[in-house]
Parts: sequence; C-alpha cells; structure tokens
Amino acid sequence: MERGSIRGWSALYRLVDWPPLYEAVQIATAPGAQFALTRKVKAQFSDNGDDLILDVGCGPESWLLKAGRHPVGLDIRQAYLLRSRASLRAGVLGSGTDLPFSSASFDQVWSVGVLHHLSDAAAALVIVEMSRVCRRGGKVVVMDSVWPASPWARPAAHITRKFDRGGAIRTQRALESLLPPNAHWTTERFTYTLTGLEMLMCWCRIE
Repeated sequence: MERGSIRGWSALYRLVDWPPLYEAVQIATAPGAQFALTRKVKAQFSDNGDDLILDVGCGPESWLLKAGRHPVGLDIRQAYLLRSRASLRAGVLGSGTDLPFSSASFDQVWSVGVLHHLSDAAAALVIVEMSRVCRRGGKVVVMDSVWPASPWARPAAHITRKFDRGGAIRTQRALESLLPPNAHWTTERFTYTLTGLEMLMCWCRIE
C-alpha cells in the first residue's frame, strides 16, 4: 500500500473517533449487531441487577447499557465518556492495561470489542488487569471479533475484518491463547450480523 493511501486510511479512522460517526459506521458495517449482540450480552446476566460492573473500553455507548445495565465505564477517549456519561454509573478516563481501581473492586468486569485494537502483549495485560479488579466469585467476560473460519464462505465478513481499524483481528485460537491459564475459561463463538461477522465470548469466575 502506498504511503498516501496509508495516510488516507489513518485520517478516515480518526474521523470515526467522533462518537456520532462511530455509531453510524457500526450500524453500516455490522447490520443486525444491535439486536444479536445485545441478546448475547443479556444472556450472560443471572444476577438481580445490583452487581457493580466495570466496562473496559466502553466506547460512546456501552453494550452493557444496551442490555439494560449501568456499569462504570472506562475509556481512553474523553469524547466517548462525555457521550455516554448520563447513563453510566460513572465514567473514568484511563487505560485497560493499567486499571485505576483497587483489586477486587467489582462484581463483574467486561470488555466488548476492545482487544483487536491492541497488540498481543497489551491485550493479555488487559485481561490480567480485568481479573485483578474483579472480586472472588465474580465474573470476567471478554468478547472480541475473530476472523471468519473461511473467507470463501463469508466473503463480506472477511472484507469487513480486513479493513477494520483495530488492526489486530485474531483467529479464535490466537484470542484464546491470550487468556490467563490460571482460570477455567468457557468460550462460545457466534455470528452476530447479517453479513456473517463472528465474535468469541470468553468468561470465567474468579476463584
């Protein structure tokens, strides 16, 4: 790819940092996700709604908000927090690789669609940090995009992933390799858009 093309894509990706455009792009590139992904998130909740939940990388509109919860949202972009702060329990500016919370602070810790923006080392550290701030008996949930099993079976999904601004879409095996080995993780792979985009959900209880 030519240098000019790289600059062009970088400028376009920066535009998506503007929350209204980010949301429009999500609707256009992931049709049906608003319904299917929200159902998957809701299905993970079995508590009575009083749990203190952290959403790492909450974005301009947390998926947990869409599922009817009011988490503490953490993001590195102030604009995203300003967009969603009215609905969040609290909005915190910070990085998932160094969570600004004491150990065992939350009943549940979530990350939805964040890790494919990070290197392997950073993504693994985020999961370690998520586990650290979750109390014993609490739940850690990691959800992230994965490559289609076959680009020929789902060409639209493959092309969408190819141009994803995150830049670090992984295979299921590569994503699972980031999970800390000192916990029992359950994983579920599912399709969540009309174009066949796939996501891997991983969760465990902290012991």
